[in-house]
Amino acid sequence: MRTIGLSTVLAGALCASVAAAAQDRSPSGTTPAPDTEKKICRTITPTGSIMGKRFCLTKAEWKKLNDINADNAETGLSARRLRNQKGDLES
Repeated sequence: MRTIGLSTVLAGALCASVAAAAQDRSPSGTTPAPDTEKKICRTITPTGSIMGKRFCLTKAEWKKLNDINADNAETGLSARRLRNQKGDLES
């Protein structure tokens, strides 16, 4: 029991010294902000599968992917409308 308490105190002291050292290195005295955006993870299940796959992208990357998917869907629907109109004219 005494060993657990001592190791907890030492771990806390180590964390505090690491944090103090990091502040000393930064020019403004505060820790620098992370450069990366937060990742958003989603599970996507492909058609015909029961196993999903996890994808983690930033908000901007998800928006770009959603825009690409919307464009592809619109292209497919307009091609389908065009085929239907062409078939109606031939009848």
